[in-house]
Amino acid sequence: MPATLGQLVGRFAAEVALMRQIFLEQAPGHVWRGLWLDAVPISVQSYAVIRLHDAWARYCKDLVLVSTAGEVFTTTGRHIKPVGGIRSRKEALALLRSKYPKWRQRRTVWEPKWFDPRETIEAATLIGVGNLASMGALASAGVATEDLRDCRNFLAHRDARTNRAIDAIRRRVGVPMAMTVEDLANATVPGGATLFELWCYELRQKAMNAAK
Repeated sequence: MPATLGQLVGRFAAEVALMRQIFLEQAPGHVWRGLWLDAVPISVQSYAVIRLHDAWARYCKDLVLVSTAGEVFTTTGRHIKPVGGIRSRKEALALLRSKYPKWRQRRTVWEPKWFDPRETIEAATLIGVGNLASMGALASAGVATEDLRDCRNFLAHRDARTNRAIDAIRRRVGVPMAMTVEDLANATVPGGATLFELWCYELRQKAMNAAK
């Protein structure tokens, strides 16, 4: 178990930086050339989008479980005590499961959707972690969590339904409605960064603020 939540933030930030690096390494000259016409760059960028989504989900889960086990310090030096004598991630997860209705406890897949800030905060609330107020930062204003969810779902399933879910992002960014997800993530947003870089920045800031 980490001694500080700063260690969690550091690991997450390092993974985000790696995904940003491998995404941008594929970007030169890659401007709406169509699905699979450049298979290697597109495959790498698809992986980066999916893994960024996964890294965020893992960070949110770790933040709740580590905070539940307690004996950890926030990035501002505040000491978080354990909840109800919990001393490990396994015990923290068992405690969370016990807080849900019986029908949900009996499910094979019962855990919250950790990538969803609302479900993560709900889990932290059910447990009663000592740093719940700070975790509200996970749901602060931004587009990254919903954008990533929709893009990840398309990349994993590639069907008409998941493609339609991307339309709102295309309209917001101001790109052609036929643009692929990989090219959409490469689109430039105000300030000159790519949409993918905006996601990286937003998630890193949310992670840092939630660990204070």
